Amino acid sequence: MAAIADEQILGDYLKDLELRGGTEKTVENYGSCIKIFKDWLNSRNQALLSVKGIEDKDIIEDFLYHLRKKRKTHNGDNLSFSRIKVYFSALNNLYDYLKYNGYVKSNIILTVRKRYLKQYKNGYTPAERKILDVKEMSKFLNNIMNLRDRTITLVFVKTGIRRRELIEIDVSDVNLEEQAITLKKDFKKRSNRVVFFDEETKRLLIKWLKRREQLVENGEKALFVGDYGRRINKNYVYNSVVKWAKRRGYYNTDSYNMEDHFSCHNLRHCFTTYLSRNGMPREYIKELRGDKRTDIIDIYNHIDRKELKRE
Repeated sequence: MAAIADEQILGDYLKDLELRGGTEKTVENYGSCIKIFKDWLNSRNQALLSVKGIEDKDIIEDFLYHLRKKRKTHNGDNLSFSRIKVYFSALNNLYDYLKYNGYVKSNIILTVRKRYLKQYKNGYTPAERKILDVKEMSKFLNNIMNLRDRTITLVFVKTGIRRRELIEIDVSDVNLEEQAITLKKDFKKRSNRVVFFDEETKRLLIKWLKRREQLVENGEKALFVGDYGRRINKNYVYNSVVKWAKRRGYYNTDSYNMEDHFSCHNLRHCFTTYLSRNGMPREYIKELRGDKRTDIIDIYNHIDRKELKRE
């Protein structure tokens, strides 16, 4: 097969990903990861098609070393373990595409990933995540001096929602009287769209809404806005938790162990753990987390909203 330029491969692959139902977010995220990989290869006088089979596994291993030891976030921190897994998911998807179209003889990304990265799937044991007990969480929250950051963190730990779900919340989605938030429809991972919060969260949301009035730009609907009055982005949300976790010693930037990191996703784990330890039925926890219903019994089991809120 005739040689094909990296730029054309990347463009054709992203079109194919979109055609196969990839969301706009996935296309953007995977495209960014693959472009970084492509630029790294080009700096070594290599190309995407340099990785044709198992004999080229050293290239992927070198890239993993680059991600772990040399590539930094915009804050100067090492890449998180979860971010590195996203890179490998993107590369696996790309080389499946290249193999399907006959550009390479095999996709070796999974082989390298299974050897060096722990996975939730395929029988691998997931790394432990740091969980704060209730007393530790209380101290953590009380030491967050920024009202917006404290409100974001409290909403995370009291509702168990994901980062993008929080970013997309509008003021109109929050019902203070019912103490409920209705999440947007366009989240494929979520089944239940309504989450509930307690009196503590309600009081802090009221304080934040008053502060928001002083910041918000005309026409902005977002619940959480930045200092310039516009909807915050994923980096701000991440830093709103991590910077305070670092101050409390819950986040070690020099470690690649999952248990030495504490970010937004840890709060979802804390939420789940607290509910479980307090005896909430598993099906209610799954409903509140918005987990996809995969078992037939889950699909046919209709949970009453009032009962769910009471639990």
